Amino acid sequence: MNGALDVIKRALRSRGWRWVAALTLSAGALTAALAPASEVVLLAQSVISVGVPFLTVLLAGQVRSASRARLPAVLAAAVVVSGVAGLLGVVFCGVALAVRTDPAQGVAPAVVLGSVLVQVVAGLLGTGLGILLRSAWVACAASVVVPLGVYGLLGGVAALRPVQGWVTLYAAARNQLSGQMGGLEWGQWAVAVLIWVVGLNLLAAARLRRTARPA
Repeated sequence: MNGALDVIKRALRSRGWRWVAALTLSAGALTAALAPASEVVLLAQSVISVGVPFLTVLLAGQVRSASRARLPAVLAAAVVVSGVAGLLGVVFCGVALAVRTDPAQGVAPAVVLGSVLVQVVAGLLGTGLGILLRSAWVACAASVVVPLGVYGLLGGVAALRPVQGWVTLYAAARNQLSGQMGGLEWGQWAVAVLIWVVGLNLLAAARLRRTARPA
């Protein structure tokens, strides 16, 4: 855990990282304040999940920097940062719902868990892309374009639409944020996580091992 805290401390010393964090959380809070009560959690957490991979892409850059952070420490730091972002998103949504005069259901425990898991998955997507793609800018762009592109592509082809719920992060996030997770939904989430989180980070670890190998 000390290694993860060191990674986070180094990130906090970066003005750029602090700006990304501030913009991500501000956008989430603003969305929670303006979104319809029935969609406040989905929209606010979705907005936050766009910025979270940017933060973890930058964390992943520490494996190649002078600090030479170890991959497990970076992954642990990404989980902590992403989880905190998810919990802050829950707070934003809870406050937004509490101050409204229209009847609205509060943030249920299942939605709290779903919010944290959505952000942790988004964060670990960022670490995988951040290591696989040398450019942080390219990795940040890919964290948005690739998952949404796959979601749109599968949704646009009738024959592939049934696969969409199994292999796309957005479909998994919608289920998590609904708070209505049954056995089928957990299975779909697990498959998507295996592809986008486990698969990408295993590829990233393999790349690090190859580059560390003496010529």
